[in-house]
Amino acid sequence: MRRPARFDANNFGILILRGIRLSPKVSTMAMTPEVTLLALAGAYLGIGVCTSVYLIASALERLDGAAKGSSLGFKLLVTPGLIAFWPLMLMRIARRAKHPPEETNAHRARAQDGGRVAAGNRDHLP
Repeated sequence: MRRPARFDANNFGILILRGIRLSPKVSTMAMTPEVTLLALAGAYLGIGVCTSVYLIASALERLDGAAKGSSLGFKLLVTPGLIAFWPLMLMRIARRAKHPPEETNAHRARAQDGGRVAAGNRDHLP
């Protein structure tokens, strides 16, 4: 017959299964670099989840006008990105950004210039 698990407060909160007791040295975990890295990753993801809940609930529509009136499916789709990039989203909130940043590159500059080629760059054209 299987014995139910019980909680033993004298053994650092470890669930004791089938009457096996762990010594305190075995049950406590040393802070090795691996454990520290996992703890930091867990904290980063935890903060990301909390931040994404806040962003989806209230601030997402303020940060990006295209998200106004978006469906639940869209919000679920962007949630992993919000969790991963929460520091960038918090910086945008701190700057009180109203719209996404616009990319600046040579293609956009040429399109805004009416498609004209600068005078110094005509040698490569036919």
